[in-house]
Amino acid sequence: MVEKVIKTLEKYRETKFEEIYQEACFIVERLDIVIQANKTVKRLTHRSNIEAPDVKEYYRLNVFLLFIDFVLGQLRSRFSKNYHSSIVDLFKLIPSSIVKTTNLTAVVAAARVYSCDLPHPFSLSGEITLWKELWSGREHLLQTAAEAHQETNKFFPNVKILLATIPVSTCSVKRSSSSLKHIKTYLCTTMTEDRLNSLAAMYIHQDISTGLQPVEVVEEYAQKHPRRLLM
Repeated sequence: MVEKVIKTLEKYRETKFEEIYQEACFIVERLDIVIQANKTVKRLTHRSNIEAPDVKEYYRLNVFLLFIDFVLGQLRSRFSKNYHSSIVDLFKLIPSSIVKTTNLTAVVAAARVYSCDLPHPFSLSGEITLWKELWSGREHLLQTAAEAHQETNKFFPNVKILLATIPVSTCSVKRSSSSLKHIKTYLCTTMTEDRLNSLAAMYIHQDISTGLQPVEVVEEYAQKHPRRLLM
């Protein structure tokens, strides 16, 4: 699916601009707006500054092509062939799939990509083999990574972490987006990534953050930022 999207965007890169530009012209004419190109200067750091002979070519070079190239670059880096094959093989850890897998070599190889994040990487092969034996012969086989993750115990520490890396569904993305709108409001748009990540972790994992004492947080903040004591 990702490869098809990349091919479609590559095709659009060469053929779609004319159609998009005409639609944009139609809209701005109805709003009584004149399409103008931004001024080009010798030195500009906050936006693209490619010179063009006319307005149409300016927006093709500085907006359309840059946007398409950015999306293509992100898709290629995030969904490389090695990453894609690893994710597909990791899906075989789900009980309904692993009992049908005759050769676990590809699954173990995909799991070794995350060796740095595993507590016991040297026992990975044996643990995955034992995980398969655990579900072989059972009538009720779990169908999702989330269900399988809940069924793991202390005998499968590596499998537990690997199952947590598998994309469960788009619902998890939607839940994170709905949580984000409560944190990054219009009044807090200037916060940095570190602060945003910390607030998001506290908001999502409220069972952990409930143990924090507000007084201790204020005292630690005052020690780190003594010049910001007036609140």
